[in-house]
Amino acid sequence: QPRTVRLRLKMRVKASMTIKKQALADCRGFTLIELMVVVAMLGILITVGIPSASDMLADNRMTTFVNDLVADLNLTRSEAVKRNSAVTICSSTDQVSCSGSNSWGSGWIIFTDRTGVAGSVDGSDEILYVRQRPGGNVTLNVDRSFTRYMPSGFAT
Repeated sequence: QPRTVRLRLKMRVKASMTIKKQALADCRGFTLIELMVVVAMLGILITVGIPSASDMLADNRMTTFVNDLVADLNLTRSEAVKRNSAVTICSSTDQVSCSGSNSWGSGWIIFTDRTGVAGSVDGSDEILYVRQRPGGNVTLNVDRSFTRYMPSGFAT
C-alpha cells in the first residue's frame, strides 16, 4: 500500500505541473524586447512630432492675429460710416495712445478721430475698442502706423 500512495502522489504532481504549463502557454503578454521596441518607436514619433506641432501652433497664432487685424479694420470702417465721422485704427503699446510705430505686435486701438492731429488721440476723441497684445511671440509689421477711415468708408 505505501507504494500506491507514492504513485498517486506522483500522478497528482505531474497533473498539476501539466495544468500550470497549459496556463502559462495560454497567457498572452508582451516580452521585454517588444516593450522596448514600442517605447523606442514612441520616442522617435514624439521627437519628430513635437517640432511640427510647435510650428503649427505658431502659424495658427499668426493667422489669428492677422484675422483679428482684418476684422478690426472692418470694424473701424463700419464705425466711421455709422457715426458719420472719421474713425482711426492705430498701433499702440499702452492701449491709450497711438505709438506711431509700424509694429502692431503690441496691439492697437480704434478711436473717433474728430479733432486735432489725424492719427492721434487728442481733444474730444473717444477710444472705441482696444486690442491687447496677443499671446506668444508674435510680431506684425505694417507699412503704416495708423489707418483713418472717413464717413464715406474710404481710408486715407
